[in-house]
Amino acid sequence: MRKRLLSNYLYLILLSTIILSSCETEGVSRISFDNDSFALRVGQSDTLVSTISFTGDIGKFPVEWTIDDPTVISIEETTNDTHSKTSGLSSVTKSVIITALKAGSTALTINTGGKTHSCQVTVTQQSLVFTHGYAANWGDIYGANNNNFTLSLLESSLSLDDEGYPVGDGYRLFLDFYLPLTQTTLSAGTFNASSEEENYTFYPGIFVEDKDGEEVPVGSFLLNYSNDNLDIIPIVDGTYEITKNGDNFVVEGELILETNEIVQFSYEGIVNESDQREKPVEINPALTKGVLLYFGDAYNSKSTENTTGNHTNNYALYLGSETIDFSNSASEGDILMIEFNTADSVHNYIPDGTYQMMTELTYQQLVPFSLVFAYQTEDEDQWGTWFYGATTTKALNAGNMTVAKSGDNYSIQYEFYDRIGSKVWGSYNGPLTYIDGTEESPAAAPRKINGVKSLKKPINEKFMQINKHISKTRKQVELLRR
Repeated sequence: MRKRLLSNYLYLILLSTIILSSCETEGVSRISFDNDSFALRVGQSDTLVSTISFTGDIGKFPVEWTIDDPTVISIEETTNDTHSKTSGLSSVTKSVIITALKAGSTALTINTGGKTHSCQVTVTQQSLVFTHGYAANWGDIYGANNNNFTLSLLESSLSLDDEGYPVGDGYRLFLDFYLPLTQTTLSAGTFNASSEEENYTFYPGIFVEDKDGEEVPVGSFLLNYSNDNLDIIPIVDGTYEITKNGDNFVVEGELILETNEIVQFSYEGIVNESDQREKPVEINPALTKGVLLYFGDAYNSKSTENTTGNHTNNYALYLGSETIDFSNSASEGDILMIEFNTADSVHNYIPDGTYQMMTELTYQQLVPFSLVFAYQTEDEDQWGTWFYGATTTKALNAGNMTVAKSGDNYSIQYEFYDRIGSKVWGSYNGPLTYIDGTEESPAAAPRKINGVKSLKKPINEKFMQINKHISKTRKQVELLRR
């Protein structure tokens, strides 16, 4: 009897083990998260990793994610599932990317195999209120046919010292934007991010490398001053609106930072404005020495892409004041560089006649007796027609030159203008030192072309664009570092 009871007991134990083992092969035993709570700001994203422990075939247990309030966050499932098995128990990780949509709080829940697990996500939005405003009109400094403005807004915890440098800790908003040429003071409008420098747009914040290899900020930024540290955060997108009520301005909007965070901001009050536009000047330099540099067919006018039939040779004429030594870049004085084109039969002199400035660097305008306007390559090489003075540099894009040659002497009359109306005019009388720039150049050549056969690129390449990003830094670096 006792043996039979023992046998029945062992049978029940074995049966229970089989039943339990059978249940373990078909179920989810545990769900865990790598983080049970998230704190995000609007626009930011983070990844949630869920580990599901199970026995059997996980394919029998579909995974479902639910959000209590889908207006607060959105999720995107990833496909990088990983599987593992330890002591007969399998596990799989499932990941989702959480993106914060608006301020609020919500639960995110996973449901699979009859089990659930949740985490809490709290979303906040940074809302900055500024109390000090400063604007400046820089004029059409980029040749975009509009006025470039900057607007600097400061929190109440920041102030400016006598030299214009911020004092204290807090946020500062720096906006770089464009208004029509008719708008010479800060004006109402709605502004969107664009790198095209169009009216009613603001330039996104970027970092570019200057000629010294340093990363410098250009465009619009949010700056955080804290314990003598400065964090410069590029603004990459967004919209803001400027309205005016009497003497007060209202500026408000939402901006997207490089971190994807969406920041709200507002300002209401008086904006202190300054006019930083360059004023036109008239320059009549005394130029007494000259160099004529021959480049040959520098713009590849004989290319098969040129269907106009215009074939030209290209020259650069350097006229300098008495103190100039063309072979010494450290010499001081005035230099006028005039780039012009002749017929391809001309190799070592300037033909008599009047030369007119081109308006576009195209094959159609690349003709004899044409002048090349000032331009700068992406490598910061400057070509065309420029005036380099002791205290100023002028990029000249309009005007003419008249030449008369008698023996070895030239009589050259010139009148040039830059885009803001500054005038460079005068005359040169005397001989010119001829240099063949297609050959190795002697020491008497202007410094920047010594030993160089040709620096210019074929006209069909996209080389004309001025490196506006670099030119922006000359104005902005000091402003942003203040």
